Amino acid sequence: QAKAMCYDCFKKLSLEYIPSSTNFILFNIDKIKGDFTGLMQAKNIYVQFREHFGGKWCRVSMGTTEEMQQFCAALKDIAS
Repeated sequence: QAKAMCYDCFKKLSLEYIPSSTNFILFNIDKIKGDFTGLMQAKNIYVQFREHFGGKWCRVSMGTTEEMQQFCAALKDIAS
């Protein structure tokens, strides 16, 4: 359920992502302006990104539904 919520969030924000059968999702943050990790940390969400596939990709591990709701809300604020 949390993964489907994240997929929907990425689609609404037009962020490329890689569907996964694991407990994490990779999504591309190239379109997001500013200091992505700093902006997320300011919202108490700690993430990192790596250079993969010729761009910047973030790996998000699945948490509880409530945690992923907080993640998606923060991502929407930053990426919109």
